Amino acid sequence: MAEMMISLRNVSKTYVSMGDEVQALKSVSFDVNKGEAVSIMGHSGSGKSTLLSIIGALNPPTEGRVEIDGINIYELSQEMRADFRREYLGFVFQQFQLIPLSNSS
Repeated sequence: MAEMMISLRNVSKTYVSMGDEVQALKSVSFDVNKGEAVSIMGHSGSGKSTLLSIIGALNPPTEGRVEIDGINIYELSQEMRADFRREYLGFVFQQFQLIPLSNSS
């Protein structure tokens, strides 16, 4: 049996925008095993970035469970999640995430 690396169970995310609730994700469940490659595709506004930010320990789900390598990342403190991201995760953002007061020279 393959070793599970990422597991999502009934993950939902709801935002409040101008007093209205917007459901970005509804009951998403899937597993990614070690060594598998996964592509997340969909139309603009379909929840891809929201899903990746939840898996990346940046944005907690409204409901559901997210485990990476057997660790429920949203049971960790914010400090421990920051350590987890630094040690185990990497992102290539679709928009620049630069610090305005820094430069690369």
